[in-house]
Amino acid sequence: NKDENVFDIQQGVSIAFFIKRKGQSEPARIFHGDMWGLRHDKYAALNAGDIESTDWQEIVPQSPSYFFMPFDYEGWRDYERGWKITDIFPQHATGITTHRDHFVLDFDEDELRQRIKDFCNPDIPDVEVRHRYRLKDNREWQMRSAREALEKIANREDFIRPCLYRPFDSRNLLYHDIIIDRPRADVMQHMLAAEGLCQPLPTLPLPQEMNLAMMTSRRLERQRVWDQAICTQTIATYHALSIKEGNYLFPLYLYDQAPISASLSDAPGK
Repeated sequence: NKDENVFDIQQGVSIAFFIKRKGQSEPARIFHGDMWGLRHDKYAALNAGDIESTDWQEIVPQSPSYFFMPFDYEGWRDYERGWKITDIFPQHATGITTHRDHFVLDFDEDELRQRIKDFCNPDIPDVEVRHRYRLKDNREWQMRSAREALEKIANREDFIRPCLYRPFDSRNLLYHDIIIDRPRADVMQHMLAAEGLCQPLPTLPLPQEMNLAMMTSRRLERQRVWDQAICTQTIATYHALSIKEGNYLFPLYLYDQAPISASLSDAPGK
């Protein structure tokens, strides 16, 4: 059946009670219960039930993952014999988080270029830019200082890069930390290296202007078929694989000389 959230959000909800008893040295006992179905049915069950009437299942979390949910540990040792993906691809990171997708991403590169010009145009007041492009300040980013900084970058439009935004949904991205919050440059630099933004590439068994990366998620919603994997030739966002789960990017090739600095400010153009 359809499973609906009790709140108007997409992420699942967990309610936890932690009880600490003075003088108790034994490990805590952990009990788990879950509820699936329609929202109004959950409301009715929560109103009618309490801790005593809940159908609890005792669980015993084990190292290294300590799952706080029922988990079948049969075959776990066999599973642990396999390689971790992080052993195969030690250099990895979550996808890019812009916090202003609607402004820095676009199918139409000309539209994106026009937004950049407007953003850097000192003749357009802040209030107009903020209203026109629905830009908001946050703890890490202020529009006024970002406009001043980006205006000083002469080749700012050269930072427009192809980016995997959603599965099979590639868009143009203004890839610069002045305008996006989390560029993940330490990993994404290896994708940009193949676009000619660093020293000449070594001989590779694939076209020289291409790197490849695998993307996957760390956790999944309950499902019968595992399909959380995709490959990309470009940089990618945090939800390039699934809108519900964040994804990690694992470049196939790594380059000794980073093509971009931590601040991206010294990156050459195309």
